[in-house]
Amino acid sequence: MNTSLKTTLIFTLLLYFIFFPLKILSQNQDIRFDHITPGDGLIHDIVTAIVQDEDGFIWIGTEDGLMKYDSYTLTPFKNDPDDSSTIKDDWISRMLCDSKGRLWIGTALGLDRYDKKSASFIHYYLPLKASQTGIPNNGVVLLYEDKKGNLFTYTQASGLWVYDEKKDIFQKNPLVNKIESELPGLLTTLFQDSEGTYWIGTYNGLLKWKNEKNFRLLKKNNLELSDSKIFNINEDANGNIWIATEFGLNKIDKTSGKIKIYFPTPKNNLCD
Repeated sequence: MNTSLKTTLIFTLLLYFIFFPLKILSQNQDIRFDHITPGDGLIHDIVTAIVQDEDGFIWIGTEDGLMKYDSYTLTPFKNDPDDSSTIKDDWISRMLCDSKGRLWIGTALGLDRYDKKSASFIHYYLPLKASQTGIPNNGVVLLYEDKKGNLFTYTQASGLWVYDEKKDIFQKNPLVNKIESELPGLLTTLFQDSEGTYWIGTYNGLLKWKNEKNFRLLKKNNLELSDSKIFNINEDANGNIWIATEFGLNKIDKTSGKIKIYFPTPKNNLCD
């Protein structure tokens, strides 16, 4: 596994456990983990994304296909070049189950939505940027739904798009255009906090967008963040914003604006 992917997975898991209800953990000291391996039918041993749908099924994305797990059986889904109803590509990059129960799957070649009635995949076309040259990288980097139900997706070759419910397509709108106009680098993650503020992670810093005219860029060069390459963003129960970067974890106090940085040390057991 490459260093960047390893770091992303480590910090994603770390943020999950920060926000996982500690009360639940304290009540279940005998938590048991079952291991699912290729020997059990897992299609590939490198897992890239996991999500649970509204019916309770666990969807597992890997570097070589998608699987549905019902606690007993693993059902594989693979691309078949001769069947347009199959998944667009076997490399799964992102997954999201939205507020309406729809399962979205980002692949290395674009975006799909799973139709559970027909057990098939609907493909969505994302036009390439006018400035795109060479071999396009249309792998899905981002899938995110904000508090108003806006569903965003992003690829390096196509940029940022939002889903139009009535037309069943992804398109540009004023919100998307505004965000794209302010991006200091490639988009990596997007998060809307409890107050409606957007936090936009890129490979060249973090954008905070509170209203139409208030964009603020935080990055390593400004001596504000531990690193400018942002991997993940979340908010805890106290309203603090946690930023996972390639080198270090950052906690932003929204009230004071102060930032506390956590680096890997033997004392705090933060994995590097």
